[in-house]
Amino acid sequence: MLKFASIGRKTAGAFARPLAALAGVPARAFAVQSVASAESLSKILKAEESKTIVIDWYADWCGPCRQFAPTFDKMSNDPAFPPTSHLFLKANVEEVDAESLPGFPAINAVPTFHVIKAGKIKSLSGANEAALLSAIKA
Repeated sequence: MLKFASIGRKTAGAFARPLAALAGVPARAFAVQSVASAESLSKILKAEESKTIVIDWYADWCGPCRQFAPTFDKMSNDPAFPPTSHLFLKANVEEVDAESLPGFPAINAVPTFHVIKAGKIKSLSGANEAALLSAIKA
């Protein structure tokens, strides 16, 4: 959490409103949800099957995963991918076993992204923003 120094009698915290609110646009929290287990992922996939689901498979020790995380967060907040039709998830490969889910391809590298539309899974390996955007929009 950011801490602000005092500015005279006012604290900077009073000025720390989101830029979107200052522009008159309601702020939207990042829409990425963390998945803790294969069972919870399975339940989410069944409950949200009408949406385009994008899963970021990552590992805590993976440098490219950490570098791409802000980009993935930004994508999840993009108005082109509203939460009514898109769902962005993050799953740690050391905690969630993708291979235990029926029909899921193996994760051989991180980061790996799965884009699920109408029950079909497209798998992308590597932190390639253009390829991921293209797969989501396709």
